[in-house]
Amino acid sequence: MKPADSNNGETRCERPRRGRQDIIMEILRQAKKGKTRYSIMNKVGMSSKQTEEYTKYLLSAGYLTETSGFFKTSQKGQEVICTCEVCHNLMKIK
Repeated sequence: MKPADSNNGETRCERPRRGRQDIIMEILRQAKKGKTRYSIMNKVGMSSKQTEEYTKYLLSAGYLTETSGFFKTSQKGQEVICTCEVCHNLMKIK
């Protein structure tokens, strides 16, 4: 991360912008062994509102399951991770 100037003269760390796919992949990877929404939020670096929106979407799509407040990557979500990793590796420039 690099420091960025804000309007009031203070500096803050600026994270490179991530695409929706990158965020989804991070969530699915974090939830492989089961995590709380709060834990996912902290590990992935999102607001509580963003975390709620993404987990809601991933649950409705069948990529995550939720049991007693713990989110876990489903078999379908595991397949998404594997498929995306294959595509990512194919696109690497050597």
